[in-house]
Order: sequence, then C-alpha cells, then structure tokens
Amino acid sequence: MSKVLVTGAAGFVGLQVSRRLLEEGHTVHLIDNLQRGVQDSEFTEVLAHDSAHFFELDLTNPTALNELDRDFDQIYHFAAMLGVERVLKAPYDVLTMNASSMQNILAWARGLDGLKRFVFSSTSEIYAGTRSHYSIQVPTPETVNITLESVEKPRTSYALSKAYGEALLHASGLPLTIVRFHNVYGPRMGFDHVIPQITGKIVDNPEVNVPSTDHTRAFCYIDDAVTQTIAVANSEKTIGETLNVGNSNEEIRIEDLVRKIGNALKVEVTIHPEAATEGSPDRRCPDTSKMTELTGIKAQIGLGEGLERTCAWYLPYYRKEA
Repeated sequence: MSKVLVTGAAGFVGLQVSRRLLEEGHTVHLIDNLQRGVQDSEFTEVLAHDSAHFFELDLTNPTALNELDRDFDQIYHFAAMLGVERVLKAPYDVLTMNASSMQNILAWARGLDGLKRFVFSSTSEIYAGTRSHYSIQVPTPETVNITLESVEKPRTSYALSKAYGEALLHASGLPLTIVRFHNVYGPRMGFDHVIPQITGKIVDNPEVNVPSTDHTRAFCYIDDAVTQTIAVANSEKTIGETLNVGNSNEEIRIEDLVRKIGNALKVEVTIHPEAATEGSPDRRCPDTSKMTELTGIKAQIGLGEGLERTCAWYLPYYRKEA
C-alpha cells in the first residue's frame, strides 16, 4: 500500500479523497491550516483511522513542510483559497496565498526520493475567459486554448492562480497529473455554493429568487469525483496529463436545477428569475472522454440521486436555522 500526502484535507474534496484512500488501505498524512476546513464529526472520524496522521500547517510558510516525512508515494494538493464570494472580496489574498502555497510544496516535493505522482487540483474556471471572448466547444475538452478575463476583475484571480499552478507544476519536473474539477457537489460542501444556497432558500420559502436561470451547468457528485481523481492518480497512462473531472451526462439549466432540488425536498417551488450573476459563464460542461479513455472510469451517480443525498444531509442544518 502507498503512503500519501493530502493537502487541504479538512476541505470538501480533500477529506473524501483521504477517506477513500484510508478505506483502500493506504497510509494518509493529512494537512490543513483549519482556517476554512471544518472540524466536524466526519473530519474527526477520518482522523480516528489508525493509518491517518494529521498536521495543522500553513503552506504559505516556506518551512512548514520540513517536519514531515520524505518518503511519500503520492501527493494530492487540494489546499487553496477559493469560493466566489471570497474571490470577489479578497483577490489579492487568492493570488498570493495560492501561488505561495504551490511554490512551497513544489520546492519541497522536488527534494523527495521516490515520489510517483503529484496531483494538482485545478478548476473549470480556467476555461471562463476563453468562453467569454471566443467560441468554445461545449462539452469542453482540455485542449482548448486558455484565455484570461481582464486581470483587473477580481474573479480572474482564482483562474489565474490555478493557471500559474498548472504552469509551475509542468516546469517542476515532477511526475504530475492535473485535474480540473467541474461543479462537484455533495454533503459537506459548505454553504456558499449554488446547491446548498438554493436548498436553504427553498426551506426558508418555496418562492425563491434565482439569478442566471438560463445558464447551464453539469454537476458531478462527490463520490464520482473522488473515484475519478484516485483513478487518474494511479494510472501510468495519465502521467503528464491534464484531465477534466466531472459528469458530462447531465447539463442542466439552473431553473431546472432549482426544480429538481425542490423535488428532492418534496416542495413545490415558485421561481422568480433575476439577472445573471456578473462574470458567470452561460454554459459549463466538461468533456470527460479523455479521462474515461485513459482510466475506464465515468460518472455513475445521476443528478436526481445525488441531489436527494445532498439535500438530506443539509436539511437538518437549515431546519435548525429556521
């Protein structure tokens, strides 16, 4: 079994990847600065595993990793400052923190002997500028040329930080795989994303104001995203590759998504459309055929089933607030 390092391990994707790796019998060292990651019962449950070892570290500190072992087989780097609201409010922090943490972990990882894979968590936001300025294929393959929105716009900061991380990793000489996550959702994803936000609105009042109703997205349930991510980390065919992680099967209008969430909550919803959110692309759907070709893996959990699981997890929180 492998010895694996996971950064951002208290976060949404990081914790579920850590859990799956532990279930598969690997030794997992988990890193998080706990500024955003939640120390809840699920986090505590993962840390209770005999093969889990947790370190509270700040990766923007160049010496933070010096206390760790140096014999890891794989590194999954999920730690980042993200989320639309945070990006819009603090673009400087997004740029500096994401860049410095990437620089520091790569400088450290380049000194390891025997590292078989460095997996970097990138984003679908990296395609947003290209879609804004040019015609772009949807579902979108990894091969499209990357174009930034104006660097003056705060929202550009996140995509730029991830593009820099991708370039830095390619220049590092490490055995790499880059995964661009597309609208991954599920229990414990936080409260600042579209599905939990809409869920909370409906619980509070079935008449909901919804921006960007005509925009479309393709959502990927967390279990499928974890399966895809671990599969690409373990495949020799994916070394050096950049791969979309997501679900190409169900691109859906936001208005229809709201109605599906209402169905999962068993509530009849009345929608009041609002103007589109500034900077939000009108379509987003990944082409995951390359990932499937290389690994044989494709998304299995449909949106209806995934929303039922997600809403069931969030409902007690919103009922307490109500």
